[in-house]
Amino acid sequence: MAAPRNDKLNEVALAARAARMRVQPRDLTHKPPERPWPKAYWITFYREVSNTRQTLPPTPSSRSPATAPFGAKYLARGTAAAAYESGVMQRVVVTEFESLEKAKAAHDSPAYRRQ
Repeated sequence: MAAPRNDKLNEVALAARAARMRVQPRDLTHKPPERPWPKAYWITFYREVSNTRQTLPPTPSSRSPATAPFGAKYLARGTAAAAYESGVMQRVVVTEFESLEKAKAAHDSPAYRRQ
């Protein structure tokens, strides 16, 4: 007698697992839709800001000319209200990019290097 094929064993195992879970076997083989790659974020800490007009954008939603071509979006910026446990009062800017590739390209761009 020939040994059963692996496919048949997989079907039997899947059916047994489905019975234990009280679901249909097709529910266990469902693949979720493909998701796009996650976004990338820069979290920048400024220890000292000497010229805020030149260094920082006027509003959190405005874009820097160096990062705008890469779809950068400023989510938040500001200085901590308090610093605890030997913390340093620093200005923080959180920047969002659509992908890690765009964040890396922005960082390596000549326009960003000149800033």
